[in-house]
Amino acid sequence: GEETTPHYGIFRPRSRMLPNWTMHIAPARHHRPPQDTKPFTVRQAKLLKILTKSFWLIILCVSASTLLCINPASGDTHITALSPSKGHPRIVKLLNYFVQRHHYRKVKLNDDLSAHIFERYLESLDPNRSFLYATDIQKFSHLRSRLDDKLRRAQLTAIFSLFNVYRSRVENRVEHALRLLDSPFNFEVDERYQFDRRDAPWTTSMTAMNDLWRQRVKNDYLSLKISGKTSDEITKTLGDRYRQIQRRVHQFTNQDVLAIFANAYLSSVDPHSRYLSPRARENFKIRMSLSLEGIGAVLRSDNDYTRVLRV
Repeated sequence: GEETTPHYGIFRPRSRMLPNWTMHIAPARHHRPPQDTKPFTVRQAKLLKILTKSFWLIILCVSASTLLCINPASGDTHITALSPSKGHPRIVKLLNYFVQRHHYRKVKLNDDLSAHIFERYLESLDPNRSFLYATDIQKFSHLRSRLDDKLRRAQLTAIFSLFNVYRSRVENRVEHALRLLDSPFNFEVDERYQFDRRDAPWTTSMTAMNDLWRQRVKNDYLSLKISGKTSDEITKTLGDRYRQIQRRVHQFTNQDVLAIFANAYLSSVDPHSRYLSPRARENFKIRMSLSLEGIGAVLRSDNDYTRVLRV
């Protein structure tokens, strides 16, 4: 985690450097062997060669697995669970300090505020209630009255655990949506699809969740069909759309999770109060100064690639 210091209500990172994975190998010192040293036999030389190759193979495998854990590929369905960094408790303590001492609204950090923070956090993760189950909400329902205590102690483990459950649900839904594209839809059935589920109850079973996503994918398919696209074009468009959801959830870092929770906390105190992560702070400075240093190229993200629109 990166250590941060407050700067007029905005957190300024001291360092954005990622850990460098390097290996230093000292050059061998040439020396004359003792006179009584016997030369290697052919068998010993072959054994030494095998051991040397095995050693470098182990180093290569360990290095590759370490890099995969740090920066998983966007298409990999197995991603490492996120957890708080060492600097996050200090940020939470600073948030508590600013809210309690310097915010214009004198709000008490109690069970009522805790319930508001919990609801705002859920709304930030799953606003349309299309991923999390009622059992997931029940599992973390104790946070509704205990977030105030965890904020005082700067404990974020449960917050990250809830996010990891949400991310696994997104993975599962995307895989199910892609499977639905392989089967034809029956458009002769008269059924209704609820677009806005913000006030709907949380889904209670996998059967109900699968049916909800069947209706969602069917509606997306029908919308593109009405616009005149062919079946192959629709399948490709929706496949890219759903995989993009998967890629976005893969790209979340522990800094992003902290920012989501911090903004759920501050928006519960006042809707105009925001926490700016280091990346959000840089974007804020660009918007306020109306200037950006660069090469003058307009870029756009296209699936896993960056496309140059114009220079």
